[in-house]
Amino acid sequence: MPSIPKLKLPLLLAVFLMASAAQPVLAAPPGNRDIITPNVERREIRQPQIDVDDIEIGGFLGLYSAEDFGANAVYGIFGAYHLTEDIFIQGTVGFSTVTSETADLLGQTILEDDGLTYVNVLFGYNILPGEVFAQSGRAWTSSAYFVAGLGSTKLNNDNNFTLVLGGGLRMVPIDWLAVHIDFRDHIYKTTILDIDKTTHNIELSIGASYFF
Repeated sequence: MPSIPKLKLPLLLAVFLMASAAQPVLAAPPGNRDIITPNVERREIRQPQIDVDDIEIGGFLGLYSAEDFGANAVYGIFGAYHLTEDIFIQGTVGFSTVTSETADLLGQTILEDDGLTYVNVLFGYNILPGEVFAQSGRAWTSSAYFVAGLGSTKLNNDNNFTLVLGGGLRMVPIDWLAVHIDFRDHIYKTTILDIDKTTHNIELSIGASYFF
């Protein structure tokens, strides 16, 4: 068997190496990678939003306790303008009666009802924003607030300068509707019993208002 000359062996090896280097190197195809998509169930949260006009009009019904005369029903209307998120101005008109006892010529007690009307302008400040849970899984946006202002109370045909202090709780079940629970102290001087005195007249009411 003829042998390959020793000079041809290195030459063949060099040719083989050059041919291998000239061939393109094929990259291995990327393997199949499983993409994991997280299956997160998102809960839609819908928070009531008050209209940007910040105007509120509503009515109320409750009890008005005139000092020395007992409690009677009170009703009225109010309007408010929200200057900022925390500060608002409110105007209120309310109607009630004061029941007094008098004696006739025979000494018998007679109950007399005297109409009472008041008009107030109040400044309010919202505090403690939060939520009120009306039922399981449902919450209403809420805010407690303080109010203070001045007004006039007409009683026994006299207009009495009135200082008003109080507070309340506002709940917003839907975007355009608010429910109010209010407490007021109407402070004014009266001479209805022929005694000049400063009286504290407590009002407790519940109402509803419309935002637009």
